[in-house]
Amino acid sequence: MMRIVFDDLFPKKEKEGYVVFSGRGYHFYGNGLMDQNQWHDWIQRAREQGDVEKKWCDIQMKRGYSILRLTNSSQKIFEPKVLYRVNRY
Repeated sequence: MMRIVFDDLFPKKEKEGYVVFSGRGYHFYGNGLMDQNQWHDWIQRAREQGDVEKKWCDIQMKRGYSILRLTNSSQKIFEPKVLYRVNRY
């Protein structure tokens, strides 16, 4: 299932990155950058996926950028863990 969502959300040019578990969900940190238009299109596609939390997408759209934490905090004590490296060639 993750492969289906990944392939739907990330263009083939996004070949490298990391899958991270945050304690509540799985996230992909790509090695590439998106411009604002690419990001907007991506977050809209993510919102349409059944496996991506719509509330998260809506919050990011309202902010105008996406953010995922890399460390633990007093609010979220689980430190995100890198599960594996993605390398699609």
